Amino acid sequence: MKAVKEKALEQAFLRVMNRLICSKDAFIPQGFEKDELGYSIKELPTQARYVLELRELLMVQENRITKFDERIFRMVIDRVKVRSLVEVEFVFKAGDEIMEILKP
Repeated sequence: MKAVKEKALEQAFLRVMNRLICSKDAFIPQGFEKDELGYSIKELPTQARYVLELRELLMVQENRITKFDERIFRMVIDRVKVRSLVEVEFVFKAGDEIMEILKP
């Protein structure tokens, strides 16, 4: 059985994150603050905390990510589902799932 190459997964993750960075204005409200609801981020349920952390990461990320960063990957990704040798699904800790095609 063939395996999916780690480098292909890393590149797919970069493409997913860069799409999120480029479209962050579409889903991050203007003036968004992590404490706007009056909660400390540590008091929020786990999934809500991950949503806020992902939004915060995207807000501060000005440029596209050009190199795989394991720290960011571990911060935002819960698991990767390999659907086939050419298709994977990134499951974010915030609950979102994004499908990506692997490129050779």
